[in-house]
Amino acid sequence: MIKFFRKRAKNSPSGTKSGEVDFSSMTKEEIAAYYEKKMQQQAENQTKIIQNLRGELTKSNEKLQNQEDTLTQTREQLSTVKQNLNNTESKLKSTLSELSFTTNELEKSKEENTKAQREISLKQAEIDQKQTEIDQKQAEIDQKQTEISKNKEEISKKQDEISKLTKTVNSFKDLMTNALDNVRERHYDFFDCLKDENIPSVDIYNLKSLNIYFEGLITTLLNSLSALYTHRNVALSLGTSEKTKKGQVLTDNNEYSSDAEAQKDGASELEKAASFTREDSDEKDFEEQSSELKVPADKIKAASVKDNPEGLTPEQVDNVILSGCTTRIKSGAEGLSEVTSLLKNSAEEIKNDTSSLNETLRKEKHYVSTTSGNTVAGIISFGGKQDITMYCEECGCQRDFKYLHKNKRINETLTADGSLQSIRKVLTSVQLVRCCTCGAQYEINPAEFTQVSFTRNSVSQVENSDNASNASGASSEHVQNISEIHSELVQNASKTDKTANESALAGTLHSGSDADSVSNTAIVQRNRKKLYRQIRNTQDAVTDNSLPSENAFIHEEGKLPVINPFGFNAEVFGHAPAFIKSKLSTALFAICGTQFSQLGAPKNRIFCYFEGNGFDLGREHLTGAINAFARAYLHSVTKQIKKDILSKCPVIIMDESTLRVNETARIKQAEGKGIKSQIWTLNSSWTSALQASWYCVSPSRSADVVIDILKNDLKNQDGSVVTKYLLTDGFAGYDAGIKELNEIEGVFLKSCRCMTHGRRGLWKYLRNNRMLDIYSQLLPEGSSFFDFKDNLEKYRQTKKGKKLTDNSVALLIIFYLINALFVIDSCVVRKHDYICTTEEFKQDLLQARNKYSRPIVDTLFDTIRLYIANNPKIIVPRVSKEGVIRFTQNKRYPESAALIYLLNYETELKRFTESADIELSTSKAERSLKLGICSRKAFMTIASEDGGHAFADYQTIVNTCILNRVPVLSYIIWLVANIKYRMQLLEREGRGCAMGLTMPKKEKYVVTHADGSVTKELIAMYDKRNVIDFDKIDVKGLAPYDYRRYLDEHNPRV
Repeated sequence: MIKFFRKRAKNSPSGTKSGEVDFSSMTKEEIAAYYEKKMQQQAENQTKIIQNLRGELTKSNEKLQNQEDTLTQTREQLSTVKQNLNNTESKLKSTLSELSFTTNELEKSKEENTKAQREISLKQAEIDQKQTEIDQKQAEIDQKQTEISKNKEEISKKQDEISKLTKTVNSFKDLMTNALDNVRERHYDFFDCLKDENIPSVDIYNLKSLNIYFEGLITTLLNSLSALYTHRNVALSLGTSEKTKKGQVLTDNNEYSSDAEAQKDGASELEKAASFTREDSDEKDFEEQSSELKVPADKIKAASVKDNPEGLTPEQVDNVILSGCTTRIKSGAEGLSEVTSLLKNSAEEIKNDTSSLNETLRKEKHYVSTTSGNTVAGIISFGGKQDITMYCEECGCQRDFKYLHKNKRINETLTADGSLQSIRKVLTSVQLVRCCTCGAQYEINPAEFTQVSFTRNSVSQVENSDNASNASGASSEHVQNISEIHSELVQNASKTDKTANESALAGTLHSGSDADSVSNTAIVQRNRKKLYRQIRNTQDAVTDNSLPSENAFIHEEGKLPVINPFGFNAEVFGHAPAFIKSKLSTALFAICGTQFSQLGAPKNRIFCYFEGNGFDLGREHLTGAINAFARAYLHSVTKQIKKDILSKCPVIIMDESTLRVNETARIKQAEGKGIKSQIWTLNSSWTSALQASWYCVSPSRSADVVIDILKNDLKNQDGSVVTKYLLTDGFAGYDAGIKELNEIEGVFLKSCRCMTHGRRGLWKYLRNNRMLDIYSQLLPEGSSFFDFKDNLEKYRQTKKGKKLTDNSVALLIIFYLINALFVIDSCVVRKHDYICTTEEFKQDLLQARNKYSRPIVDTLFDTIRLYIANNPKIIVPRVSKEGVIRFTQNKRYPESAALIYLLNYETELKRFTESADIELSTSKAERSLKLGICSRKAFMTIASEDGGHAFADYQTIVNTCILNRVPVLSYIIWLVANIKYRMQLLEREGRGCAMGLTMPKKEKYVVTHADGSVTKELIAMYDKRNVIDFDKIDVKGLAPYDYRRYLDEHNPRV
């Protein structure tokens, strides 16, 4: 019985078993469908089972097939191995048969060898007997050969001696002939004949080098002998650089503490200068001459050298060295004793004191003058509004301040006054101001004023005029009374000042004089205040203001206000002190700086000039103050000038020259690096609207200096670079600097070279060979430059012209082609009336260069190459191990140096055709250095590094003023006024500090070392670590070219 099961429902009756199907409730169709479905499921299950069985059967069949294939392969391998074994067995049998045959053959060979050995022994005995006979004959031959060799050696020695003597006589005859001919006909410029590498060895095989060397040496000696004697007798006989007398020592008075610091720096500088004495020869020459000792031939016995051809024995060296000694002394001690005795005898005979003379005991020179530095020229007071705005430290913000019209104290300022620039005193009032909010009071120093009033001392004028003697009546008596009162006040003030100074000087030696010093200071102030009021209250007093105009400032959008030069009274402002706690006026600083830089006067001469006009302070004071003024008022402006050149000029021009800075020289000497420093100049291009020159001083002449000058300011804020070309002379350091800038900074500059330097070597050759006169004849005065070719052809038809060689003609043509390049540029310059900054000029010049100059310069270098190809002896070719070919000059042909220089810089010399901004020469940079070179010749050396940097700053300002045609003195005073005004703006905003307008000085700098230790180092004014308040000022718009622009745009007369 078949039972059907299904899942029981939840509500199924309990009588139905779980899983069984209840057919009672189903119809036939349902039951049939049920069974049909059931059968299909069973069929599907059976099909799956059958398929699984078939798959397993297939896998079993495949496995059996694989096993059968493996068995077949194994059978084949076994068959192959069996075959190999059979082959090997046959080979072994064959080998055994061959070995048996070989053994038989060897036995036969042994028997034959034994027979042959017997025959050889018999033959060897016969050979030995013959060899004995040969040896006997050879001994006889050797004996004869020895005799022949000895005879040949003697003959050869005699022939060599005869040949050497013949060559020596002929060579030295030619040598002396050439030297004498050179003296008569040729005159070359000086070259380094005394350098050790240029001196050829005295050797029979080196006569050619000797000939070339003596040609240049004799000519140089003849040309420079007279100049050498003149130089020694005049230049080298001068005294020490700045070794001079001591001046008045400033006391440690708080009124003039800045002057005291300047005096210390100046004294240090003068002390360094005093330790330097001029040498009779340059140290470089000394090193060259001391590298070798030349002994005359007559000091060496020929026999002794001949006996020892390898060199001199120690005994012979002693004989040679000591051959110049006298026989009076036997030792150094004996010689010293004899010299000492001689000195004592000379002292007794001459009655002269040979002890050292103290510098302070030397007789000092004083100027006798009608002028006196004690004369009071007038008074300085605040010339602006009575209410000012400034930063209040109590309130912590800007506040309005009111003048209290109370003189806290009266200071003195030394200024240059009148047509004779006599030193006069100006009384300046330190006043009090009060905050209108908190009531705090502050001192206002006259040095902080921009708007000042100057009241001239009219009483002093009356005293010095003839009107006093002609006056009559009450007015005459009034003038006389005022004059008497004024004279008495001046005398009292002068005496009191002198007493105070003497007391202060004594106070440095006696500590008990402090009370007297305080008392004298009070007396000085009382007399000054009385005289100040007297001048201010004089009825006919004349007062001028430094900013009298209502439109005293120029306001440009986005820039700080600038003082209008036409609304500014520089003469009045110049009487004001330049620094807080300093006696020197702005005008005196400006005059000293102008004389030092523009006129090239040494600082000691400037002091002597003003000492004769009443300057009563010391030389140290003035020296240190000149350097400090440059650091404070000029240095920031010079940095801005450099930045403007590099950010606005597509072409910059650089040059350098030597400068002796004693402080640097001592450091370099200790390190074995020579003594020379360098002064560098950076110039704008000739087509640039910005005309400026910038200078700096460096201890060396290396590519690193070029990189330091250019790298920081070449890129603008957006990363762009305006400067594309660098125009220089032939110094290789510029190329090295450009290469490193490209690699490190990513700044690509193209190098351009000076055509004037390229022409200079050829010019010297033509001059020395009298061909420059011929060139002048080919272009006589009044002729056209383009007549050269016709005139040259006509000249060659003359009697003198027929003697002119083809080589000389080629060199004249090369020289002419170089000059033609300058002629092309000059034509365009004259066409535009020498105005080279317009776009029209640039376009015309570039067009002319592409049309005319480019073919000319190509022809120039082609002609040079043809000349060398036709005269290959003028160069010396050399090939390096790497296969690089180098051509060096042949000193026998002087023109080779000039031609090699031109070819070496062919690419750089042709680059002027790319841009009109590139000038043909660096003459602009050389001209800008002329002023510094003339100054260098005047003072010869600069004592300190600060002095060198100050000199560079002065040169920057002066040369930029000259380029822009503005007066240096007026500009410097205007610049000081603007910087003071901008310092006031900083102080109003609370960004200033207590130092303010204090004179810069050397500072003590705390240095922390790697081990944690701390030391203090005295750093110079120009040290980058010595940051002063003047460095915080924005100096944009204050350069000399800006000053020129203000003069052009705001001139009321135009």
